[in-house]
Amino acid sequence: MGTQRRYDAYCGLYCGACEIINAKTDEDRERVGRIWDAEPGQVHCSGCKTNHLFVHCTNCPIRNCAMGKKVEFCFQCGDYPCAIYESGKEIVEHLPHLKATVVNQKYIKEYGVEQWLVEQEKKWQCPQCESSFAWYTEECRNCGKNLRGLKDYENLEDDDIGL
Repeated sequence: MGTQRRYDAYCGLYCGACEIINAKTDEDRERVGRIWDAEPGQVHCSGCKTNHLFVHCTNCPIRNCAMGKKVEFCFQCGDYPCAIYESGKEIVEHLPHLKATVVNQKYIKEYGVEQWLVEQEKKWQCPQCESSFAWYTEECRNCGKNLRGLKDYENLEDDDIGL
């Protein structure tokens, strides 16, 4: 039996919208490997709260810190927001989906992870055909709908994320 997937990340990302966790076919793994500079055989993950991680996620300082402090989310730590969490803002230009972490942490703190997961699953479905899509998908692979502007991080202002 395979590893149970977890879509809630310590930092507040929704792993269910990750191209890597959603790569199911050899063609998907090849395409995603080119995007993330990885061999197709390395394109597998069950979420950051599992031991079945994508190669580039294994050394995430936020993950390692949260695990060491035994917290499920950064906001549960007395040091939040800390230098490690803040350092993620430096790479937002290259990985804009990280912008959603601050807003997601606030939502999880207020409404709980279960409600957040339900909301995220809906957010990351094509409004036309309800197929799931990933952070950087521009067009639904099922029906062809333009998905630009629908992703939560695309609609956040710098003030929303503390920049």
